[in-house]
Amino acid sequence: MKKMSRLYRLSKKMTDAEEKEVLREIRAIKNINKVEITEGKTYIMVKTLENEYERVMPKVENICRRVARGCEVSFTQFVYED
Repeated sequence: MKKMSRLYRLSKKMTDAEEKEVLREIRAIKNINKVEITEGKTYIMVKTLENEYERVMPKVENICRRVARGCEVSFTQFVYED
């Protein structure tokens, strides 16, 4: 079975400080394997342990909305690793 991440579009660009805090808080969530925000700050890629997206993503969404002043996330695509 291929490893999979999910890519989400951010509704607005974050400041550098917001990005740093968002990543810090998301990395502290149980079952997060990897999280990164793309260079253009338009997407966030999330990878969980054992496909725990249903438990993790509401927390990710809340963090983005709170820290980045209303930034919403919406699913874009699956990203498969070889």
